[in-house]
Amino acid sequence: MVKEGIWINRCSNQTQRNLAVSSALLVELSSRLNKRKQLLDDYCTKLTVAKFKTDSLLTDPALFAFPDDSAALEKFIKRMYVMDKEMSPVDTVLEKTVGSLEELQLKTNILAFDLRAAQEDIEIYSAKLSANTFKREFPNLWNEPTHSRPIQQILEFFFSQREYNATVLP
Repeated sequence: MVKEGIWINRCSNQTQRNLAVSSALLVELSSRLNKRKQLLDDYCTKLTVAKFKTDSLLTDPALFAFPDDSAALEKFIKRMYVMDKEMSPVDTVLEKTVGSLEELQLKTNILAFDLRAAQEDIEIYSAKLSANTFKREFPNLWNEPTHSRPIQQILEFFFSQREYNATVLP
């Protein structure tokens, strides 16, 4: 929604107000995303540490100290088999979860970059708009308008914003 009218469907002149509102929205989105990103990073770190700990437990030399007695060796092998059956699903789930979290981190980082880039674009656009303060933006009333939008498009955007606000806002 922030891009609507600035980069997408740009067909009218911008105002500082439009750019300021878009910038404020981007700042809020960035702030929320950074908080979520921090939670995601912390959770991924904790799971990675847990995975390393389970991996290091499975390679502990004490596990591979074979008993000298054949009866004790048979018991040892049975315990190792049970331990393998118990740890295998945990290791697999941890590995899949860490992989999914890393993928989510990548998507989050890309989104954070896109938000920062959009903020920078708005700042540049705002500076250009300020530089053109005293230049004529609109034709005289008796002349043909340079930009216009069909009323259907305006109404569709209005209703889509209304639906979005109804789902997001309390």
